Amino acid sequence: MVKALIVDDSKRYPYLWMLIRERFLNSLAVVPIAGLVIAVLLAWVARYADRYLIMQPHMMVWLVGTTSSAIAVTSVIATSMLSFLAVVFSITLVALQLASQQFSPRVLRIFARSTVVKMTLGLFIATFAFSLVLLSEAARREEIEAPLVSLSMAILLVFTSIIVFVEFVATIINMMRIGNIIKIVADETRAAIIDNFLPEMAYAECEARTLEYPIQIIAYDHPRASPLVSRDPQGVLEAISYVHLVQLARQHNCVLQVLPRVGEYIVSGTPVVEVYGSTDLDPRQVLATLMVGPERTLFQDPAFGFRTLVDIAAQALSAAVNAPTTASQVIERLIDLLLEIARRPAPSGYYADEESVLRLVRPVFTWPEYVDLAFTEIIEYGGTASQVRQRLLQGFDQLLREIPETYRPAIEKQRSKLNSRNDAL
Repeated sequence: MVKALIVDDSKRYPYLWMLIRERFLNSLAVVPIAGLVIAVLLAWVARYADRYLIMQPHMMVWLVGTTSSAIAVTSVIATSMLSFLAVVFSITLVALQLASQQFSPRVLRIFARSTVVKMTLGLFIATFAFSLVLLSEAARREEIEAPLVSLSMAILLVFTSIIVFVEFVATIINMMRIGNIIKIVADETRAAIIDNFLPEMAYAECEARTLEYPIQIIAYDHPRASPLVSRDPQGVLEAISYVHLVQLARQHNCVLQVLPRVGEYIVSGTPVVEVYGSTDLDPRQVLATLMVGPERTLFQDPAFGFRTLVDIAAQALSAAVNAPTTASQVIERLIDLLLEIARRPAPSGYYADEESVLRLVRPVFTWPEYVDLAFTEIIEYGGTASQVRQRLLQGFDQLLREIPETYRPAIEKQRSKLNSRNDAL
């Protein structure tokens, strides 16, 4: 008997929603393009509002302006928004460069996923596009008088842009503070742990099956199969739709075994799934469940969060930076995340259908692997620094007090490694 995660149809839509959310968060173009489209539609609505007010016999005087004044105001707004866009672009590039050099190239994803950065770009582009359309419309008008509805909207967009710009600068400054960078990465990693380390009630005992000779081995292939599924010629396995794989295995009465772990690099021709049963599967249906991209994500890969935090600590401990306090902050977060993992049932890597029949097997990260990932490099690069050594020893003591007995050997191994490193010096 094995402990397997029960997968039913109700889990399909949460997965699709998370997949769409990840695509949206990782894309920097969606919000600006949406802002451009909304600006054009808003300009169209304002145009008809202007025409409607012009036809009113008792239109108030304060709603009336001249075409020349409308052209002058919109020209200033359009020019100013281009300058604002250049400033935002410059600030973002400088922040990205500094963060990459001082912390780690992997923290750049925080800037790319920032809602404030996307909203700022989207709002500035929308204001510029609205003013440009309004300017083009005003230049074609022959009447002397025109209502100021469009101008009022443009001015409102300008004031909103100024407020958002202040928030944008504050957000960039906060992102450049190492404490906030570490907090953001740790919080995202904790959320990934919660999503992937499910409670005990989600599992059930099911009959184990011996997987000896696969009847089919499906290799990774390039052609794109779904608008939501990225399939580059090579890349990192970002996520797998386990729900759809279980349903596919149930339909064909077979067992599927995923070979690479989420986060591993694969190329065309790499074996990715083995099929155990009596029926061959269409490789296109299986490959459609794989999401492959240029870099790892935290969607189904909490180990990537550990990797990012350790990289920040390793760069802080380098001779060029020499910031042991930063490494100590990272160690605190790593200990907290390890405690979060220790308090939850470890993923078994087995998936069963609604009838508790084993349908899918995949490799998973184990507790010793998480511990090695968290501490090995930090001990290697900073184990002799007094502040780092002290914080590591305190963290080991805390973990040994709170984790289950079966998890302690991995921590004891790291403690011995730390002591041996100091004894050697």
